[in-house]
Amino acid sequence: MKVKPTSQIKINQDGLFFNKYFEVKSLEDANLTMSQIADFQCDANEELAHFFYDSYLYDKSGETETYVLLVKQSLPKQGIAKGDILGYFTLCAFSLFVSEPQYSYFTEKEETTLTAIPCLMLGQYAFNSKITKQLPFLNFGYYIFSEYILNIVYKVKKYIGIKYLVLYAADNSPSPPYKLIENYKSWGFETIDIPDNSYIFTPTYDEGCQLMIFKLEKQEPQWSLTQKIERQLHERV
Repeated sequence: MKVKPTSQIKINQDGLFFNKYFEVKSLEDANLTMSQIADFQCDANEELAHFFYDSYLYDKSGETETYVLLVKQSLPKQGIAKGDILGYFTLCAFSLFVSEPQYSYFTEKEETTLTAIPCLMLGQYAFNSKITKQLPFLNFGYYIFSEYILNIVYKVKKYIGIKYLVLYAADNSPSPPYKLIENYKSWGFETIDIPDNSYIFTPTYDEGCQLMIFKLEKQEPQWSLTQKIERQLHERV
């Protein structure tokens, strides 16, 4: 599926800024302090800040893998210090369980079947409002998704079968157009039209959220911005 971001030039500029001042580390390698975690604030969805507290437990149990976006170079004018947390995202294995009627050649009649579709889930993806308010001209959302999240997903896909990257969008928009859902659609995610005689099982903690899927191609996406730069520098040596 071809993703059509609003402005590729703007995304590239945001990416260059991100790579200069920020870095991505696993939660385990980040060695965060409680004061760093307590300082994380997500105005768009307070539950995402609360989940950040629990992410250590989920990672330790092996249920998830959390990655942290950290400030690696201070921005004194904006009051942003080295070690501050810009955001985080969480990935985990997931199966879409689909119940639908199918014709059985054994019984020669239509029967309800349950199919498990192998996926990865983007469980949480949130930014620290305290930092984003100081950098209103930047939008790292799509850049980090395409540069880091998909990079991890496709590395996993090299070794095991994965059909979709899924997420459950908790869109708090009071009425259409639903801003968060439309934003994910611009990244290449799709909503699913479920027939009346079929059903997709939803985890209880995601009830009320919109299921969205990103179809994973067999081949990795084209060279990302950072890879292009690194490749050009290597060729010059």
